[in-house]
Amino acid sequence: MREARERAGVRYAGTPWTVNGAVPGYELRTRWPVAPGALREAERDMERGVLTARGLDRVLRVPWTVADLAGHDRPTGDDVAQALQLRTGVNRGVPQPLRRA
Repeated sequence: MREARERAGVRYAGTPWTVNGAVPGYELRTRWPVAPGALREAERDMERGVLTARGLDRVLRVPWTVADLAGHDRPTGDDVAQALQLRTGVNRGVPQPLRRA
């Protein structure tokens, strides 16, 4: 977990943010784009009305945390699918990590 925080800290060096949850969605979309095609499923959800633009901004913070935990340079489609699954409750076929008791 410490490594994930360090990854985010390096990424946000020189900005007012230190953690993914504090970064505005606009900044995440423009300054730190996800892997090509990774937002395809999220965009489909927006077209269907399952997700709003504001909801997408909220969802977008989660895959960055997932990517940081996994050691990815940027979120993959699976990272975004996992975030969407958590946000919407719709099974995306992505295994959820076991929760600690």
